[in-house]
Amino acid sequence: MSVEEQLAQDAKNVLDNPVFKKAFGAVAEYLEGKAIGCNPDNKDEAQRVILSKQLLAHIKAELIRYIEDAEMEEIYKIHMKPLEKKGLFGTLIR
Repeated sequence: MSVEEQLAQDAKNVLDNPVFKKAFGAVAEYLEGKAIGCNPDNKDEAQRVILSKQLLAHIKAELIRYIEDAEMEEIYKIHMKPLEKKGLFGTLIR
């Protein structure tokens, strides 16, 4: 198993973990409540809430990226690598 495949498996395990899902959902719900209840005149608080929501989204996106990178590697191995070995890949690029 390659490093990318191991990262993908670990990321999938995290995303599928019920404890992670519950914790992630609770934090997202808390931040949503803070965003709705935030005083619009308090720019510092509003900015902290927005940054927290963005960070939470980026964490999830990064885990998903590990999974997608491994999927793309697998597609490459199955479809593109044989073409490269046959010397056909260069023909397709031109």
